[in-house]
Amino acid sequence: MILLIAGIGVYLRVKEYNNAHWTRSEVESSFSQNLALIYHEFVFEVDFDGDDEPAYFVRNADGGFTQWQKGMQPNSVMACGLIYSKEGECVTTRKVAYPWLSDWDDINLKREIHIFREATGIRSGGHIKLFTVKLGYYPLGSKYEDPNAFIECRASGDWESGVSSLVVKGHYEAPEKMKTFYHPSYTPLIKNGDKIFIAGYPLRILPGDNLNALVTESKVDSMKNGFFYSHLNALYTLEGAPVFNEKGNVIGFCSIDENGNIKSAIARFDRPKTND
Repeated sequence: MILLIAGIGVYLRVKEYNNAHWTRSEVESSFSQNLALIYHEFVFEVDFDGDDEPAYFVRNADGGFTQWQKGMQPNSVMACGLIYSKEGECVTTRKVAYPWLSDWDDINLKREIHIFREATGIRSGGHIKLFTVKLGYYPLGSKYEDPNAFIECRASGDWESGVSSLVVKGHYEAPEKMKTFYHPSYTPLIKNGDKIFIAGYPLRILPGDNLNALVTESKVDSMKNGFFYSHLNALYTLEGAPVFNEKGNVIGFCSIDENGNIKSAIARFDRPKTND
């Protein structure tokens, strides 16, 4: 199946790189330690004005919504991210850090809130927001769903347009060979035909599986509206997966649409960046 990738404005340069022509195996061996498997459990919280207690809702498999209570299964998203600092800070797409943004205006959610109001007699105003049940990541080499390997995080806002960062809540011990990145003041030129590398995890991961990074090679097929696009097979958990150029620079992060197609989010190529 041929899928489409595009880009979000972000560009990082690895501090220690000195090779101008990276290969797929070099990217895999050099940057695998930076790859995180992010897991985010969340529900939709409705805060009512006045003294009324908040209500919580989850999206069902059929697209509708149901009232949620603690002990019930929340909504969840599993995706990739890039650990870019020795403190364990991680970058991913905004919809991984804030997955409710595409649903907060959903007519089905509003209908369920109206039904809840009618049943409880609540007449005060309110607003919808995200309630995170669990957020963090598993690093390379750990076992999926191993509670001792899970690194708890909090979302710390937009790192740049379409990209958000996660900050480790507790202690983080960086692997000895993990690279660190910084955010430079410019974006490299990207053109059709340029080679790119996408680092991700297998699409199907079961509890207890060892997390081993997979890197695939592709190329820029087209550029439009400040983004570049590439076609590749969807073999990985690609949402939030970092994308590298041949110089060992992270030039963006993958994004996937509601149908599972890789639709947008690799990198801006037409405007300078300010130092982070």
